[in-house]
Amino acid sequence: MDRTLSHPHLTTGKPELPFPSVSISLGLVVGVGFGLMLGSFGSWVVPFQTGIFVDEFALTLSESGTLGTVEIGAMAVVMLICAPALRRWKRSRVATIGALMAASAQAATFWTGQYEALIGARLLTGVGCGLIYAAVLASTAAVSEPDRLMGFGQVLMNIAFALIFFVAPLIVAVWSGPAIFLAFALLTLALIPTFSALPLGKPSNEESSKVGDERTRITASPVAMHFFAVSLLNLGFGAAWGFAERAGTTIGLSPAAIGFLFSISTIAMIVGSLGVAIMGTRFGRAWPMLLAAIGCGVSGPLLMIGQDIVVYAAALMLFVTTNQFIAPYFMAGVSAQIESSGALSSMTGGVTFLTYSLGVGAGGYIIETASYAANGWFVFSVCVASGIVFFVNDKFIIKKAA
Repeated sequence: MDRTLSHPHLTTGKPELPFPSVSISLGLVVGVGFGLMLGSFGSWVVPFQTGIFVDEFALTLSESGTLGTVEIGAMAVVMLICAPALRRWKRSRVATIGALMAASAQAATFWTGQYEALIGARLLTGVGCGLIYAAVLASTAAVSEPDRLMGFGQVLMNIAFALIFFVAPLIVAVWSGPAIFLAFALLTLALIPTFSALPLGKPSNEESSKVGDERTRITASPVAMHFFAVSLLNLGFGAAWGFAERAGTTIGLSPAAIGFLFSISTIAMIVGSLGVAIMGTRFGRAWPMLLAAIGCGVSGPLLMIGQDIVVYAAALMLFVTTNQFIAPYFMAGVSAQIESSGALSSMTGGVTFLTYSLGVGAGGYIIETASYAANGWFVFSVCVASGIVFFVNDKFIIKKAA
């Protein structure tokens, strides 16, 4: 028996938005780009924060890891919980509230030295970042080309993170490790005005009535397949990225060499993001996603067992390029194609962070019980499998449900 979901804002094929489509503008790209940056702080700077917690706050590695888990876990849960309400809430207001919460929590991290208080501060940081990221992802569903909008946003995000990673060590050297959290708080507050360009999430009464009269039905299969593919892909992402630095040390690379490669990897990230921003859906979504997922998979074994710096560097660049290329497609494009109000985009973000964190744990377990090579082949298997599921979902199930 065919199980279906019924909602006035659910649609398939080319999104038929429940409110007028928004054009991609410079202001919108800036709002999305900085929103992606602030919203994903938890996953990008956790390794950097861990060092500060250990060196400056005198925490153990276990305690520092717990703080990271609490922060990223809170992000994922918030995005999943608030997704349905994003149809009614003003996205710029949601992002602003999240930014105020995150800034307050970052400042609290600077002021406190108690482990229990730090848990609360990082939990609140994750909640705030989750609200920002959810609002931004939901906003991408309001444009006719969500893949391109998120691609351009990622370009700005990657440039911003490159600058942050350059300036952050200077702040630590001149002031102290904890000062970086105060700097993060001030940066978050300074970027709040950019959220004003995010589109409204609530249609007018007239539009709501019109959409309510023209209900569409969609089978649950596209949503289930989508989440399955997203989960597989991010398990691979976490298992690969979580141990990319350690894999470099096993083949004798110095910390300076690894740091240099990670620094220039931001260029590869920009290339991947710019590629999808320029290409959009010119060749559809199925083939680009399949090829990108295969690229991510191939990088896994090469990254984990590459025996020299050339192979390791090539694998690292392939991983980050394909990672940043495929993200706009599954987070923004496919999500908006299946469900155009933005709720599914937010939920996809939550599933992404949740399964990414599980991937890090899975990678550690595989390496400890087997080997780096086994972890590399795990990455290959789940990433390639995700590409196949994405392809089948886009080519057959979504179109059949339309």
